Amino acid sequence: MCSKTSHQELTGLFAPKSIVLVGASSNPQSLGFTVARALLQQFEGPVYYLSPTEAKVLGSPTFARIEEIPQGQHLWIFAAVTKDFPVLLQQIGERTPAALMLLMEIPSHIESEALKVLTGIKCPIIGPRSAGYLDTATMLDTITLPKDMIQRPPSGATGALTDNRDVAFGLLELLSKYRCGVSQVIDLGDAIGVDESDVLSYFAGNPSTRVILLASGQIARLRKFKTAIRSAKRAKKPIIVPQFSEEIVGMLGLHRRTDNGVSDITKELVDELGLIQTSSWGRAVDLAKLCQWQPLPKGPGIAVISNFGPYCVNAASSLQDSKMNVAHLAAETLRQLQDKLPPYCRANNPTCLYTNADEIRLDTALQIVFPDPSVHTVMLCLLPTSPFIDSDYLGIMLRQRLARIKTPKTMIGVIPATEPDNLLVQSLEQLQIPVYSNPHRAVSTLETAYNYVSSTLKTRRK
Repeated sequence: MCSKTSHQELTGLFAPKSIVLVGASSNPQSLGFTVARALLQQFEGPVYYLSPTEAKVLGSPTFARIEEIPQGQHLWIFAAVTKDFPVLLQQIGERTPAALMLLMEIPSHIESEALKVLTGIKCPIIGPRSAGYLDTATMLDTITLPKDMIQRPPSGATGALTDNRDVAFGLLELLSKYRCGVSQVIDLGDAIGVDESDVLSYFAGNPSTRVILLASGQIARLRKFKTAIRSAKRAKKPIIVPQFSEEIVGMLGLHRRTDNGVSDITKELVDELGLIQTSSWGRAVDLAKLCQWQPLPKGPGIAVISNFGPYCVNAASSLQDSKMNVAHLAAETLRQLQDKLPPYCRANNPTCLYTNADEIRLDTALQIVFPDPSVHTVMLCLLPTSPFIDSDYLGIMLRQRLARIKTPKTMIGVIPATEPDNLLVQSLEQLQIPVYSNPHRAVSTLETAYNYVSSTLKTRRK
C-alpha cells in the first residue's frame, strides 16, 4: 500500500486495462452478480471471474484458483471474502496488481491479519466497505447496488468523493434526480489505502473534472489534504463541501476513523482553504451543476425574463433576502425593450413577455438584456408546457445567440417541471444551461457562487 499514490497509479485504478472479480456469482441476489453484470455490460477490457464454486457466471467461464488467471496488472475487485482471504491477498500482492478494490467488509476474526497483509501490498487500495465507483468516461461501474435500485447520473464534469457507503448511495440519488452530470463518483469506504487527498489530487489533474464535490466529514492527513486542495484551486476547480448535520453523523455512523492524524473539516478550515460549504446536500448538487456548466456570476445583478407574470413576482421576491438583486437596466436597454416588444409586455426588469410569447420574442428580449452592464446573470423563468414555444427552435436560437455573445455571463433556467423529460428542460440543459425547479433554489445557488467568486477575488488581492 503506497504512502504516496501517484496520478499514474490512480489512472490504473480508475481506468484499468483488465479486471479480476473475486467472488463472482450467478446468484442474482449477490454482490458478485451485481458487479459481474455491470462489468459484462460496460467494461471493454478482459474480465476474469474468480469463483471456486461456480463453473460459469453470466455465461462466462470462471477460474477456481488464482494461479489459473493470466498474468497482468489487473484491478482486483473483491465482492466476497474467501475462506483463505489473507493468503489470497498475499498471492495477489506477489503478482504486482494495478490496484485493489474491497467492496465487502472484512470479518473481525481475520481483520488484523488481512490489514497487515494489505499494508505490505504496493498499489492503490480502495475500501473495505466501499460502495464502489462510477466513471462515465470509461463507463466503468462497480457501484454495489444495481441500476434498478439506484439510478446513475448522466455524464458530466463533477467529480464526487465520499468515504461512506450510505452517503455514496444518497449522493448518487441526488445527482440523478437533479440531472447533475458527473465525471466520477468514488466511495473510499474505510479508506485504508487511497484517501481523499489522493483522489482530490487526481481530480485536480483530470481534464474531465471541472468541479469537485467532497462529501466527507473528516480527512486523514491535514498537510497532504491542504496540498491537494491547493492543486485543485490552481486548476480553477471549485470544491464544494456539503455540511453534515449531527443527526446524519449519528444516524450513518460517520467520522469513524480512529487514526491519530484524522482532522475534522471545520468551518475554520473551509474558510482557510477557500472551500464552498453548503447547508444542504441538495444545494451542493445545485451548485455543482452551475459550476460545471456556466461562468460564475461576477456581480449581484440578475435580469429575469419570463413568459408568466407570477414567475416574475416569485423571482423578484426570492431576491429580496439575498445578496443578489434585480439589476437596474440602463435607459437604452429599457428603450430597446419598449421598441421591440409588444406594448402589453412588461419592458423592465423583470421582463414579462406574457404567455403568448414564442421563442422569437424570448430571443429578442435576451438579445437586448444580455449585454446590459448591470446584468451579471440572466434567469429564464418559463412555463413548462407553453404551447407557443417550440423547444427545438428555442434550442437552435439560444445556441446561435450564445455563439455571438462576446462577454460570458451566467445564464440559468427556472422551469417548475416535475418531469425530468420535460422538453424545455432538456432543450436548455443540452446547451449547458442549468435548470432549477423554483426561483428560491436558483437564487440560493447563485448567491453561494457569487460569495465564492467574491472571496476568491479578495484572497488574490491579498
